[in-house]
Amino acid sequence: MKISDFVEKVKKYGCGTKVSGTTIALYKMTEYYVEVDAFSPREKKTRLENNPFLVMDMIDPQFVTMEHWQSLSDLGAGNLLSILDLVERVKNTPVPERFNGRVWRLRWIHPDGIQKDRSGYLKTDGTFWETSRNSDDATLFTSTELEELKQKHPKYAPAIDAIKEPLMTDGSEANND
Repeated sequence: MKISDFVEKVKKYGCGTKVSGTTIALYKMTEYYVEVDAFSPREKKTRLENNPFLVMDMIDPQFVTMEHWQSLSDLGAGNLLSILDLVERVKNTPVPERFNGRVWRLRWIHPDGIQKDRSGYLKTDGTFWETSRNSDDATLFTSTELEELKQKHPKYAPAIDAIKEPLMTDGSEANND
């Protein structure tokens, strides 16, 4: 099972995901209401719970951490069983088949070794960017996602090509070809 399919399928069971580097975290979705003004009906919205109930490494899914189960009481046993079945399907899928194409991470290196503590791998939550010395924290991009990023920010396209670093889907390093 591809990671992208996994993310879409767990949504059907009332769960959301956050991807950080090679880690995917599952959260229970919570409904809440927002009052826009005194004359409008309240709007129903959803958000992720504060703590994930399952964390899995996408390269080595034998590494699965399960915690914060107390928040799942209203999720339902059938939904929880279906989610765990999806996790098992990901674990049984060969690593190269989990991703949609080649996987890349972006490596930032300060010129002339200045501010070495700020060098590292780029990670993003979709809004903000930061660096991490730990390559496992790097945001992973498929080739398609990198192309979309370059189209969205064309003046940075040469820089993106210069700092992209391939990651083999078995977790090892690869050539930048």
